[in-house]
Amino acid sequence: MFSQRGAPASRLPVELLCLAWSHLSFEDRLAVSHVSTTWRSIAVSCPALWTDIRVWSRCTDGSGLNAVDNAAAAAQCFSRSKALPCSVIVWLHGEITNPLFRSVMLYLFATNSGRVQHIEVNAACARILDSWQATVFLNLPLLPALRSYGIYSIPPQDDNDPLTFWNNEDWNILPFAPDTVLGPRYPSLCEVALQFEFVECVSPSLPRVKRLECKLDGIDALLSILHAFSGLSVLEISISDSWAVSEDPEDDVPLITSDTLPALRSIHVVNDACDFGGFFHPRSLNHAYPKEYLVEYESWPCGSMDREDVMALFADVHTATRIVFTYRHRRVSLSVRDGRDFRRTIRFPLDCAWNAQGSIDLRQCFNELSTDTLKFIAVDAELWRWFRRFLGRIPNLERLVIFVGKSGLPEMSPIYDNQAHIRGGPVVFPLPNLSSLRLVELRAMRRTRVAVTVDKVLALLETIPGRPTVLKLTRIKMHHIAAKLLKIYVGKVVFA
Repeated sequence: MFSQRGAPASRLPVELLCLAWSHLSFEDRLAVSHVSTTWRSIAVSCPALWTDIRVWSRCTDGSGLNAVDNAAAAAQCFSRSKALPCSVIVWLHGEITNPLFRSVMLYLFATNSGRVQHIEVNAACARILDSWQATVFLNLPLLPALRSYGIYSIPPQDDNDPLTFWNNEDWNILPFAPDTVLGPRYPSLCEVALQFEFVECVSPSLPRVKRLECKLDGIDALLSILHAFSGLSVLEISISDSWAVSEDPEDDVPLITSDTLPALRSIHVVNDACDFGGFFHPRSLNHAYPKEYLVEYESWPCGSMDREDVMALFADVHTATRIVFTYRHRRVSLSVRDGRDFRRTIRFPLDCAWNAQGSIDLRQCFNELSTDTLKFIAVDAELWRWFRRFLGRIPNLERLVIFVGKSGLPEMSPIYDNQAHIRGGPVVFPLPNLSSLRLVELRAMRRTRVAVTVDKVLALLETIPGRPTVLKLTRIKMHHIAAKLLKIYVGKVVFA
């Protein structure tokens, strides 16, 4: 019979086991607590493992547990978390019809009112959400520590369920009615997420809320937000396309101004447009007002006019000083900042953003910018071969940072004139001499150290016009003899 005493995991300190388990999901933490008696005693005695509490109104894994059993499991989690702050995530796959489930939920919130900091409700349809609002939410006690409250829509379990339609006009969901609910009951509330299409039903004024995440399906919904959340500093919205919040791009009046949202600092727009004409930046959102404006596209426009509309966002940056061009999670991010600390960013999928020559076309971006003031550029090594074509427009560049991934530096090659290559031979583009370039930095990602060879570093430096006085290698591993060879090419090599 196998004995756990000789297992390597049994010799690990308890603190290290708890730290490792804290990165697991809620379901995996439950599984860990059932591995053995020893592990169960360790898991139960660690309060930090039970601060994320999940409640299901209907069991979805086929175990046969009902809503009351799930609520009882949530009570155990509250008990094990001791006095630590908690987050409660509720999954509603059916209406709350069981009075015992309702009573248990209200009891849990009442006995732990000072520890609940986050509530997230996931509902499959409007009727279910209305049931939650009427039976639980409107009867909650004072929650002085509640900082965030979110409502999200989830896919229904049964496609034939008639309750799965969110756009049912018979159900006017009022997430924050009556007006006094979020007043004295939740004095610390500062973040709200409403990921469903009933935002126009938000009636009370909630000036204490600083961050809002929501969906917009019309001008009326935007006006309702401006009325209800006048103290916002961060606004994250999702739209089907630009026309969803615009009646006429030429005649639209800016609705987000210093008068309607005086504390607004950042706007993040997720644009799901896929058809021609839906990629422009709506004037109703007033992209020229906040300091940070980010647009994330789910697809890249095929037409040249739409691409011009996308890049027109960078016209807000008067005198650009910094450009960051990165590739993360299969998305390209292009961010520009100026001396006033105004930042404009666009993100888009890389696989649909190629032009006919097989590269990313950034000409329109540089046409919108005044690049004489650019001093700093940060770009991923994988994207450098596209970005370096435009160095001639950045005569005063002083610092260049190139991010290096885990795979190291890619192969570098000269820039060829494609048309000349078709006519009979490759012609290398003449690169400008950047006499002001002082520092070139190769920087590995955080919590990583990357080994690079001297030949690849030299090949990269050959693509950079001018000789930098300092080469900085951040989290880069290189043999000390190779580092001495690099000093022949640059004046100084610094490791960090």
